[in-house]
Amino acid sequence: MFYNRPAPLKVKCAAMRLMTRAESFDMVDSVVVMKNKKLVANCALTDGQEIIVAHLKNEECGRMEEGGSYIIKNPNVTDKYGHKSLFFNSSTMVFKTADLAISAEIKEKCHHTVHPASGPLGSSGDFFSLTGVIISLNSTRMQATRDGPVPVRELTLEDEGKRHEVTLWREAALEELALSQPTEITHLKIASTKRQERKFNSTVHTTLKKPEKKNRCGIEVVGVSAGTNTTLLLTEDMEELIVPHSVWSGDTEKLIKHLPFIVNIFYKEGVICSIESPAFAEE
Repeated sequence: MFYNRPAPLKVKCAAMRLMTRAESFDMVDSVVVMKNKKLVANCALTDGQEIIVAHLKNEECGRMEEGGSYIIKNPNVTDKYGHKSLFFNSSTMVFKTADLAISAEIKEKCHHTVHPASGPLGSSGDFFSLTGVIISLNSTRMQATRDGPVPVRELTLEDEGKRHEVTLWREAALEELALSQPTEITHLKIASTKRQERKFNSTVHTTLKKPEKKNRCGIEVVGVSAGTNTTLLLTEDMEELIVPHSVWSGDTEKLIKHLPFIVNIFYKEGVICSIESPAFAEE
């Protein structure tokens, strides 16, 4: 790889993304595990005009922090990856310096450089997000690459009758997933395919989000009392439910006139998340 050794750089670390990545993977008792881990950081550095992405690993990550201004001597700089990239070497020296003022516009560009957006299909941008229910899920397997064997897992998401085939790579392939599970997968790239159906590959930015499950139950309310920023509901079993107004606030007098009444409560791990107001409460 060709590197350029520029003059000392005076830059601000306007945005930083820290990640734990696997250096290698192994199969243990038919389960793929991360064999060795490393801390990596992508830092968007700027002199106020140009943006350079510094790729740091392990102890190098501690030499810079978001918001800091630095003079960097003897780094390796390359344009090989489609943008200016900077790497440390044994001769690289980093000095803290006086704050370098940058515009809000360049700061935002730096943020999006290391935290790229992920939009719905059809939107502009390099990355896409899919949401749906997992209708097929293969076992994780190891696949040979130029960087050694890495885990790969294929799945199919269905959303409103549309099916999307997704291949998860590396750390994303080790996420806990299950059939019939609602899932959102971000920062996907469209893979080339000879068929009309689009396929998607995960990237280093990919995250898998599983909607929090909320339980629902219907209770009969036989008594109501107004508290300070709360509504107190008395159930038919003589249990008291304290509902903060931030969760639900009903007209106490109207509720009393309709006693007893049934109300649906949504809760998670014993904590009330929301209440579905009775029809009469909306009148």
